[in-house]
Amino acid sequence: MITTNVTRPPASRIFLLALAILTLLWIAVFEFVVGREGFLGGNIAMYRRLSLLILPPLLLAACVSIAYGASLRRDSPPRDTPAAARPSSVNEAVVAGDGSRDARFTLEIRRFGVAVDRFRQRALLMRLDEAGTNGTLLLQDPKQYPWSSSDRSFAGHKRENNVFGYTLRGWVDYWPIPVIVAGPPRNESDPEAGRMATHISSADNGAGIGNTIYTRLDEIHTAYGDDVVSRAFDIFDREPDLPAVVLLVEDGINTRSYLGTPGADYLGLSTKDGNFVPKNPDSYVALLVTRKDRVDRLIRPYVVDAPEAIDNTQTRYDVIKLWNYFWQLQKAYWKKGEKEMPADYWQAKLPEFWKTASLKIPDGFKPNPWMPIPWTTWQLKEYDKWPVLANLHRPVRVDLSNGHGAPLKKGERIEKIRAGWQQAVGTLAPGEQPGRMFYDTGSSTANLALLVQSLHDNPQHIDIDDPKDAFDMQRRIGGDTGTSSIWVQTALALMMGYGDGKTSALINLRDPLHATIVMLTPSDAASRQAHPQTFSWDF
Repeated sequence: MITTNVTRPPASRIFLLALAILTLLWIAVFEFVVGREGFLGGNIAMYRRLSLLILPPLLLAACVSIAYGASLRRDSPPRDTPAAARPSSVNEAVVAGDGSRDARFTLEIRRFGVAVDRFRQRALLMRLDEAGTNGTLLLQDPKQYPWSSSDRSFAGHKRENNVFGYTLRGWVDYWPIPVIVAGPPRNESDPEAGRMATHISSADNGAGIGNTIYTRLDEIHTAYGDDVVSRAFDIFDREPDLPAVVLLVEDGINTRSYLGTPGADYLGLSTKDGNFVPKNPDSYVALLVTRKDRVDRLIRPYVVDAPEAIDNTQTRYDVIKLWNYFWQLQKAYWKKGEKEMPADYWQAKLPEFWKTASLKIPDGFKPNPWMPIPWTTWQLKEYDKWPVLANLHRPVRVDLSNGHGAPLKKGERIEKIRAGWQQAVGTLAPGEQPGRMFYDTGSSTANLALLVQSLHDNPQHIDIDDPKDAFDMQRRIGGDTGTSSIWVQTALALMMGYGDGKTSALINLRDPLHATIVMLTPSDAASRQAHPQTFSWDF
């Protein structure tokens, strides 16, 4: 969207213009009136004639100029207001229509699932409390881990099912939800290396989710989970009609073995028998994010009636027509040896559906690729059943490189991280401040030292050395959660914030060339009180 800034002319120019126009008009009126017989006796002294000719337009022009100048002063920001902070009706219109220009654009987290090794949901917090601030989440006795590689593989698959089930059981049935799936880098030179795209089916199969259907929106192989945060926001910015997305992010020895991740013999580690504490534990996170404003605008006014007890034979209902059409395409896609349909493939086939299916579309509803047909009343109830648990704020990426693949000087990096922190705080609503910090600096002590030096004197007085204020992922987990790190941080921060109302800052500084800072705010106190959560690991 292109916007043009319009500069309003100065008051002095308006005065001269008004004076010229009003003078011409007044001369015409004056001569007409004076020329009439009997006007003021028909005999006007020269000085009175000049006064009547000049003063009225002069006074009127001055009034116009003063009023215009007052409007300029009212609409202009104070002289000492920074340009970035100045309101603009043009910019406000852009922000309202385009989330990419709104620093405070957030994604609502309605459901989540998290597993790190054997610990799931609230059990992570319970284990951390049990271990204490000097202990680790991971058990340190090798004998407490499976001896058999097949047992480890089975446990990993079950954890994948668990996090997907926690996130999507009871979610909107019969609607193709887009999925962003992510994991560590794969061996691109090996055609036999696995892909994260295949994990959508494996996560669903055995999770007891029901009649949810999926399209693959994005597949990301990256060492840095903050890339996935940025990608999610980019997609919501680019697609203003997209109401919801589910994310599935995984890491661990078995995941890396499957993908052929470079850097170590993960295949050998995943297939060997023996008891050992994993350096790369299973770290699985699923997250359901939504935008309520889009549901309220595009879906809620147009819901249709259909029985909740429904199956694929009841083709008089549009919801079943879409369901059957989806599975017709999905099965054809499977025959090609592929897995979940890409979202763009599915959307490219929708015009044929709209053309051939006899649909009962309510007045005002405009089908779009994300909402091919209206939801039913019971689909909307399924959506409304899940409250917002937290808001994920737009990530702030801090470039620490010199542009040539090397880090900046230390002092420059410190200043950039501090500036990034302030920018991240700016994504919060006025008056909100972070009260807790989670951070991951990888295995680098230099990255940890850099973070401490940059933020030890943060204005919010979060003490990086105090475990009550700051959570060091590497030390407190006792292993490397890798690509899943910032998402494990998100799950922990969500559960803690739902209890105490604190906003958390999530920091990834695993890469010496960049850092990412993301804010996570809990829902308000009234919502948390109205919708108490236990975050149980039981279904």
